[in-house]
Amino acid sequence: PESNGKVVEMTYKPTGRNCLRAYLNNLRFGTFEEWEASSVDENAPLPAWTVERVPGGLVLRKVDADGGLHERRVTLDGDVVRCRTTLGNQGRRPRAWRLVVHPEWNVGTDSRDTTDLVACVRVGGRWRTFNRDLQADRGPDAALLGEGLGGGAMGWYNRREAFGLQLRYDPRPLQRLRTWWVSGYRQLNLELELAPTTLRPGRTVV
Repeated sequence: PESNGKVVEMTYKPTGRNCLRAYLNNLRFGTFEEWEASSVDENAPLPAWTVERVPGGLVLRKVDADGGLHERRVTLDGDVVRCRTTLGNQGRRPRAWRLVVHPEWNVGTDSRDTTDLVACVRVGGRWRTFNRDLQADRGPDAALLGEGLGGGAMGWYNRREAFGLQLRYDPRPLQRLRTWWVSGYRQLNLELELAPTTLRPGRTVV
């Protein structure tokens, strides 16, 4: 809770495979969190989140000094993890938000070969591979993330070990899709950056 409300474990119990690598990285990296800016200062003090257990999941919530409410609801629905974020303004002045959904997924390999690991985005009703020769967020096919913004889905698949993950999203509030991949870290970011929004006092958005 005191470290930006990071989710540090998402284990698929039938196989025991953890989709996050936080326990191998001192809980600092390999997490699933949300940023309130396009990037974050890892050393900046952050307000603590509260955590509430609800049927099938958790609700993480914080209110900052200016009255900005940030709530994350993470629940299970069969094999699906459902995530819903609510932003609100409990203060006296308009509040600007620029939210980034920032998961660092454990892909189980450091191979740069797309015959081992494939990362895809939905473009025009088809899955398109974007991680060929990808380094950080640059690669010959990285522009497919821009083309796939309206497709509503992206994901990855480890072909050698036959497991993967699909991330579905509502494209309407989004400004762009983001990624990050450096093979030595064995983690792939599939990020959602929302369009900047300003909330008047008393308003919320989901």
